[in-house]
Amino acid sequence: MVIDAHAHVTAPDKLYVYKAGILAHRGGHGRGSAGATDDDITKALKAPVFGGSSHLDQLKEAGIDMQLISPRPYQMMTSESPKLVQWFTEETNAIIARQAKLFPNVFRGVCGLPLTPGIPVQNVVPYLDKCVKEDGFVGCLLNPDPGECSGRETPALGDRYWYPLYEKMVELDIPGHIPVSYTHL
Repeated sequence: MVIDAHAHVTAPDKLYVYKAGILAHRGGHGRGSAGATDDDITKALKAPVFGGSSHLDQLKEAGIDMQLISPRPYQMMTSESPKLVQWFTEETNAIIARQAKLFPNVFRGVCGLPLTPGIPVQNVVPYLDKCVKEDGFVGCLLNPDPGECSGRETPALGDRYWYPLYEKMVELDIPGHIPVSYTHL
């Protein structure tokens, strides 16, 4: 079996329209929903993407049997208000979880976490627990720079600050993925 351990969700356009909406009104109109249906998710996976063929066709072309999918780190807008980050992260993870349920022999989810500077990391621990136990995620993304070089610093990944998250990861027996784009720190 060939497993691609690092890939990103191919989401319906509705997810990115949702993101634009919550950013435009800064949450003033409430959370709402991306409103993506299972048909929207399937259609996105079967539509042409980078390189001309669909996400599913590219897996076949490359001989990949299973793929671990996560949010696109640069899309997670972690330096925005914690409320908006939470909403968008949850919507993105919901689409990933549904994609994995629609194609259980092809996809497994790696959840994004709503990390934002100034918010204690232990605040995301219950959400990680839910993602794994209820939604079937098999890992999580770790962003060592939630402030996105904005000057709002987060302790380095070896700092005790991160221990509550690491302890939960050990308890859940899941790995953390640190996207290479974050390693400039």
